[in-house]
Amino acid sequence: MLEKEALAAFKTGKLRVLVTTDLLARGIDIAFLPYVINYELPRSPKDFIHRIGRTGRAEHPGEAFTLVTPEDQPHFKVIQKKMGQWLTLESTDDEVLVG
Repeated sequence: MLEKEALAAFKTGKLRVLVTTDLLARGIDIAFLPYVINYELPRSPKDFIHRIGRTGRAEHPGEAFTLVTPEDQPHFKVIQKKMGQWLTLESTDDEVLVG
């Protein structure tokens, strides 16, 4: 499925989940996006803020979750510091889920 077709199908509800790269995610304009799940922590704090900002737009509620490996934790601390906000970390057996 081409990107434009996949995005159109997602916006109309024909697709319930859309998996995308950073490049495509930058151009997505979706009025109501209830969840964003970051499978991989972006290198740039600005990219992280941009990703999680996709939820809760236009006064709609939304949640963002990020999988953070033990190796990612020092970088995630840098992201939180740049955001000026410390997020709740929930441990699992292999990674940390941020919500």
